[in-house]
Amino acid sequence: MSTKRHIELFLSQLIIYTLVFLVDEHVGYLLSIILGCLSLVLLVISFFLEWVEPSKVPRWYFQVMWLSFLAPTIIAGFFLGMRYYT
Repeated sequence: MSTKRHIELFLSQLIIYTLVFLVDEHVGYLLSIILGCLSLVLLVISFFLEWVEPSKVPRWYFQVMWLSFLAPTIIAGFFLGMRYYT
């Protein structure tokens, strides 16, 4: 998977999470927390299992999981900052 694909995936996630926040902020926070934590847990488990017994999981899987954790965290932080600093 190329860097261009990673950027497209990350930006599309940012847009989707932003749209969810704009429609309903409460659902946006819940979705960001649930999906962000789920991605982080899967990433940590994958890293641990890869450390215990190396497999043929491609490198892009870990990059996509990292971006899937990062996108909702950034958007939730942005909207949280907007809420408390306005």
